[in-house]
Amino acid sequence: MDDIGGVMHNISTMVIVDVIGDRSRIVNMAEEIDGKVVAMSDPYWVAKVSSYISSKLNVDDLLEDKPQLKDIQSFISDALENVDLEKYIKL
Repeated sequence: MDDIGGVMHNISTMVIVDVIGDRSRIVNMAEEIDGKVVAMSDPYWVAKVSSYISSKLNVDDLLEDKPQLKDIQSFISDALENVDLEKYIKL
C-alpha cells in the first residue's frame, strides 16, 4: 500500500512490450519489484495480462477457463459486440 495525497492505494507495475530479447533482464527486474512484463510477441499475452490484473484486483479471470487461443479470440470478439464504443470514442 502506498500513500498518495493522503489516500492509501494498492499499486502494481505492469509493462507491456512488443518483444523481450533473449538476454534481457527486464522480466527479472520486474519480478524484483513484484511487477510483471508481458510481450505482445507471445500469442497468449492477452491471457497473461488478464491473469495478472485479475490476481491484483482479486476478481475472477474471465480467460482462465479458455486454454486455446481460438477460445480467447472468440470470447473477446463476442464481448466486444456488447460494447458501445461510441460512448468512449468522441471523433
